[in-house]
Amino acid sequence: MESLLSEFNAFRCEQVRSNEDQKIALEQQIRSNEDLKIAFEEQQSQHKIAIENQKIALEEQQQRSNEKHNIALEQQQSQINALMETIGKLSQNTLFDKSVQY
Repeated sequence: MESLLSEFNAFRCEQVRSNEDQKIALEQQIRSNEDLKIAFEEQQSQHKIAIENQKIALEEQQQRSNEKHNIALEQQQSQINALMETIGKLSQNTLFDKSVQY
């Protein structure tokens, strides 16, 4: 009987140690999961910042492109205006020349 009780106590001690080991392993897993969560959140934050920086860079690039396009359009409009003015003067001179000839 004593042998059976001793065996039972040894088994119980082993169960307690096993349970404690499992508890320690679970606590380590929880800490590891928390660390992974923090790392993931940091990575998400960095990606969000990178995307925002890319968005800003693209907007700035688009703005510069629009400004260059507007400058080119203004130059073309100026050239068209100058040509129209020249054509108008030539037309007046041609009409004047024709009226002088008659």
